[in-house]
Amino acid sequence: VELSNPNAELRLLEVFYHKIYKA
Repeated sequence: VELSNPNAELRLLEVFYHKIYKA
């Protein structure tokens, strides 16, 4: 995964958000 890509960043943010919401 290339962090340079904006999609990768959005993907990470989505994962983090989901983890926080699920927590």
